[in-house]
Amino acid sequence: MKHRTHTFLSHLKEGIVSQKKRLLVLLTVFGVTIFVIVGAGGTYAVAYQGKIAPGVFVGDLSVGGITEQQAADELAARYEALLNRELSVVLIKEGEEIDSASIALRADGATDPDFVRDYVYINPEELAAGAYERGREGGFPRQVIDRIAFIVAPSTLSPRWSIQHEEIFSTLEGLFSDHLIDGEPTRYTIEGDAFTGAERGTPGMTMDDGKLLESLYDDLNDFDLQLVHTVELVTAINVVEVEEAMTLLDDANAILNRAPIDLVHTAHDTREQRFTVSRDDLYAWVIAEKNKTGLALALDSGAVDRFFEEIATAINIQPVDAIFRMEGDRVIEFSGSQNGSELDEKGTYTDVLSYLWGTEEGDVQIATSIIEPDISTASVNELGIREVLGIGISDFSGSPSNRVANILHGAAKLDGLLIPPGEEISLVEKLRPFTIADGYLPELVIKGDEITPEVGGGLCQIGTTTFRAAMNTGLEITERRNHSLVVNYYNDPSNGNPGTDATLYEPRPDFRFRNDTTHHILLDTFVDLSTYELVFTFWGTSDGRKGYYSPPEILSWNGYGATQYIETTDLAPGVTRCQSPHPGATTSFDYIVERPGEDIFSHTYQSTYRSLPRICLVGADPVGPAEVDDGTGELDVEDVTVEG
Repeated sequence: MKHRTHTFLSHLKEGIVSQKKRLLVLLTVFGVTIFVIVGAGGTYAVAYQGKIAPGVFVGDLSVGGITEQQAADELAARYEALLNRELSVVLIKEGEEIDSASIALRADGATDPDFVRDYVYINPEELAAGAYERGREGGFPRQVIDRIAFIVAPSTLSPRWSIQHEEIFSTLEGLFSDHLIDGEPTRYTIEGDAFTGAERGTPGMTMDDGKLLESLYDDLNDFDLQLVHTVELVTAINVVEVEEAMTLLDDANAILNRAPIDLVHTAHDTREQRFTVSRDDLYAWVIAEKNKTGLALALDSGAVDRFFEEIATAINIQPVDAIFRMEGDRVIEFSGSQNGSELDEKGTYTDVLSYLWGTEEGDVQIATSIIEPDISTASVNELGIREVLGIGISDFSGSPSNRVANILHGAAKLDGLLIPPGEEISLVEKLRPFTIADGYLPELVIKGDEITPEVGGGLCQIGTTTFRAAMNTGLEITERRNHSLVVNYYNDPSNGNPGTDATLYEPRPDFRFRNDTTHHILLDTFVDLSTYELVFTFWGTSDGRKGYYSPPEILSWNGYGATQYIETTDLAPGVTRCQSPHPGATTSFDYIVERPGEDIFSHTYQSTYRSLPRICLVGADPVGPAEVDDGTGELDVEDVTVEG
């Protein structure tokens, strides 16, 4: 018994000793590991202090091991080089190339510089800042582990390109217009007041641009256009044969006999508005088509859309915010809020289909959406509009009459704008629609070898003035892009240098800012036609912050080169129209916000402006080449010039 007890105690003792040894080994390994991590982390922190972690990429571009500013400069240089190239597109049909074209990625030749823009856009500063933050999330151990992991498995930041695809595809449609054919669906023919036959449609040809957009995004990932992109010519309409359509003739006449249909809407003032779908309308609407489920009757979407456009014009009402404006310590303008309404096209279309394909009688109610104003009358007196928070000024001296008219119209749209706490404002949203019907006027734009009118010139003056007012108020700037060109209209009033402008063009680029205060803010706009100054003032309740920006500094200038002459048939022989040249530049300024008891916020805006030569269109002589000025003398013919 004693022997067994002794053996048991011996084994127990040996086990305890063994466990202590294992524990000691584990502690030693753990300590060494921590030492290595701490040592590596310390070495790493010293080696990459103020630099982007190794193994970090923006798209296919490595930015590891350099500073955030160096990365921004490299990305900006790659972006600039990219924009000097052209997009090559090949049109294919059934796998065979039938045409090709090249598109400039920049819109040049506008008489109003507000229209000069890039068709692809990236924000180098934002990308560089995002790359710098990689490996800096979380605490010390995670940062070290993440950064070491990047060496083995790189961390890639997507460039997030903004592509003006509508502009690109519109240009392609013009270049490939000889190959594009508007298709027509199979329609029913009429004899008397009924459908009696059918007329075969035409398939038409259109571009399948979805794949083109996808491949363009992929190609831009490395900031270099290497691919020749293809766009396929495809059938626009899957045509129904006459014999097939005739099998649905009775159903088509049943739909026709549902006319007339009264679409009814009750306006906000309780007046009833009626719109009638007549038998003649249905003659043009009813078509035969092949869809996913097979042969069926349908309505021609184009014809229905045109009918709905007329309804929308009559019933769409924009909401009206309560207006509260002050001058000194007095309220000088007040008006109540009003709900808006908007045609719900999808809902109304569905209801019309249900009526036509059903048996119910009576009116069809027009579906609408109620749009509530941002600021209601009930809340307008609780906003705390008490004092001036910040002012922005710009000078538009020398602007042509249409540009001045557009500035007046845009400023009037923003005047009295009330911005709730936390709300982000998009100037594009607030200023649209950019149409003649809304009150904007056109400016002439040189596109390739054509002169065409484009509506909305001068609105970058609105964006620039708002940008300066927002900075002087200390507000959060959520989206801003400088103009492509150096333009005198946007020189900063502090020193006359470029750099503090903000460009606008629907749908992008936009200028956006956020009311990051705890009170409402009122925007007051004033256009002084005696001095051609635009003055925007933000009113509200101060939280003690102070916002300001440093005078913009010019880092470099670039020349604009020799005048370019392009022959056109849009002008009489020898007559010219020109846009002004613009030198390129790189500028920088700091936006600073000081808040009581908080760290000072500072952001550097570095803007790159490209150079643009003087571009002149010269009327082509149908007999022989037109004489053009080579830059050493005057034109031999009348020089009719339109300058920006």
